[in-house]
Amino acid sequence: MVATAMPLDRWVVLPLMRALGRRRREAVFARSSLGEIARSFEPDAGVPGLPGWECIPTPGHTPGHVSYFRPRNRVLITGDALVTLKINSLTGLLLQRPGLSGPPRYTTWSRRAARESVDRLARLKPTVLAGGHGKPASGTETAAALSAFAGLASDG
Repeated sequence: MVATAMPLDRWVVLPLMRALGRRRREAVFARSSLGEIARSFEPDAGVPGLPGWECIPTPGHTPGHVSYFRPRNRVLITGDALVTLKINSLTGLLLQRPGLSGPPRYTTWSRRAARESVDRLARLKPTVLAGGHGKPASGTETAAALSAFAGLASDG
């Protein structure tokens, strides 16, 4: 767990969990397990139950983070890989200012991987962008705004 811990985990959550003691910590983990209801799938095989959707690996926020894309109408669901609030500045976070941001820095496992994931998502040129925080963005300018945020050439 320590190898994939995010900054907030390392500085706050893990010390608190250690202070709980082994028995209480194990009880917390047992109650929070999704093992009996979650199932894994191969991203290249499509998304079970959602025909036409693609699973896009977007590590960075967490090691196994994924986003979902439907090419037919260019809808992109990014979770925390890319959000539509300025969550990486204190004023943006507190005032809930709209704008594109990568995943929250304080809960991101690998900033380098997160940056690469944002670049990968920008290349999809979505017309609808729904992130884990903020209101969905839509319209013809969405792809251009995402490309500009990612720092990609407008033709690429």
